[in-house]
Amino acid sequence: MQVLEKGNIAGRQFMVLVVFYILGSAILFIPGKLTVPGKQDSWIAALVATGIGLLIVSLYNVIMRRNPTMTIVEYSEHVLGKWFGKIVALIFLSFFYILIGLDVRDIGDFLSTQVMPETPIQAFFIPFLCVVIFGARYGLEVYARFAELFFPVILLLYFILVISISPQIKLENIQPVFEHGIKGIATAAPVMIGFPMSELVALLMIYPYVNQQIMAAKGFLIGTLIGGMMLTLITFISIGVLGPFGTVSTSYPSYLLAQKINIGDFFQRVEAIIAVIWFFTLFTRVIIFFYAIVLGLAQIMKLKDYRPLIIPIGLILLPFAQTVSPNFIHIIQTTKYEWVMYQITCGVIFPLLLLGGDTLRKYLGHMYRK
Repeated sequence: MQVLEKGNIAGRQFMVLVVFYILGSAILFIPGKLTVPGKQDSWIAALVATGIGLLIVSLYNVIMRRNPTMTIVEYSEHVLGKWFGKIVALIFLSFFYILIGLDVRDIGDFLSTQVMPETPIQAFFIPFLCVVIFGARYGLEVYARFAELFFPVILLLYFILVISISPQIKLENIQPVFEHGIKGIATAAPVMIGFPMSELVALLMIYPYVNQQIMAAKGFLIGTLIGGMMLTLITFISIGVLGPFGTVSTSYPSYLLAQKINIGDFFQRVEAIIAVIWFFTLFTRVIIFFYAIVLGLAQIMKLKDYRPLIIPIGLILLPFAQTVSPNFIHIIQTTKYEWVMYQITCGVIFPLLLLGGDTLRKYLGHMYRK
């Protein structure tokens, strides 16, 4: 492992980053994206996807247990050789770059449609990216500590939302269960397997910097379980309150849930709760992607420090976020089908092939030494 990042992340901090990473973007979009194919059974699809997500993370843990000091970029070169390994590493980094562009675009679309519709979308991109660049310069360890401190606040806000809206759940909205059989669930589950479970591959760029590898593996699994169950619960509540049609017909189902809260005409329209959760967790995703990109490029280019790449990559990201998709509807359409397979290919198939190649290489090496 090239010593490019001097900070260390504790196992608990890594777990918090995993939870935030899963919730970012997904807490707003997953209920609607799953309910299109899964209807009232989409919460079951979320549960299935969480289970498969744990298997994906187990795959990542096996990879990192074999090579605990290597990022996914270094591991690609280790298994496939200098040149072909660099090509695969660049495929991973391009995947992260597209994801960060989509996430930044999500920020702009949400604020320009729900909060300040008269404001140009660029006005949201610039300050957000400035904060990301500033955070990346100080290293991920500083942000991980801050995220750990903020974790109880996010959990508190989440459960305030859940408890406040639960009285409005109508059980008839989630019935009949298994109306479309296994087919509906099997069609919906891959959506969440792709987003956000397969995207967890980006965390293999920071995994080696967790100061205890055993705690890293444990934190990865626990964080995935917590994040997946939180998405499952918000999906269940969205269907229970809004119904399948209401969940599908709104762009931001969980945001609409917060708007529907009304307790005694006093505690009502607390959409700021979901906005705070989403902004903070989405920022976590973006800073991890950004960090993974600059660190990965530094490793590919054999640089001693990743920080000189921060400003150039950040400047390129601004126009990219504007052009990666013309509007919110385009994002929803393109991420519905083709994108899922792309996510699973980069997040599951490639790591699985790398692990297989590493196993074969070690086996042949052992046979040769005999």
